[in-house]
Amino acid sequence: MRTFVGLEIPEATRDLLSGEFLESRPLLTDARWIPPANWHLTLAFLGPTEDMQLPELNRLLAPVFGSFRRFDLVLSGFGLFPPRGRAKVAWAGLERSRTLSELRDAVVRECRLLGFEIDDKPFFAHVTVARARRPWRRGVRKAWLEAVECRRDVLFEPLRGCLVESILGSDGARYRMVQSYPIGR
Repeated sequence: MRTFVGLEIPEATRDLLSGEFLESRPLLTDARWIPPANWHLTLAFLGPTEDMQLPELNRLLAPVFGSFRRFDLVLSGFGLFPPRGRAKVAWAGLERSRTLSELRDAVVRECRLLGFEIDDKPFFAHVTVARARRPWRRGVRKAWLEAVECRRDVLFEPLRGCLVESILGSDGARYRMVQSYPIGR
């Protein structure tokens, strides 16, 4: 199976966020919108994971998430990847958070102890909301970013970390929750 470790986005936050860009959706032509129930904040992509690794992953990850006090995250606008050139991914970004960075570092450290190779790219906290098979034209990028730019910040509290299986298909990835880990005591 192919897995990642992430944070669940609370349902109320997903509902609010999906309403923020509902009217601007037609501007991103040929976008495949990710169902809000699949939205998450990836902390570490693990890649191929054997069933026999799951008990040890759970043993290491549960206390990591449990050791952090609950904290708030703030959504801070929308963007497209890559930031320049021909974008194919639309996202909602989060403000920098020291607690989130520390949690991510702890998750990566534990996963590396089990032999998972986590890339060293700088961590950019975001929620992917849409993907395109072909890049969007530059004019589309500008119009969508202007349409969603004037929005208010949204504060939310993640309650659980999760280990998720990503199942690739012709219509995009489907996600299956393997295990969840409460944050805080």
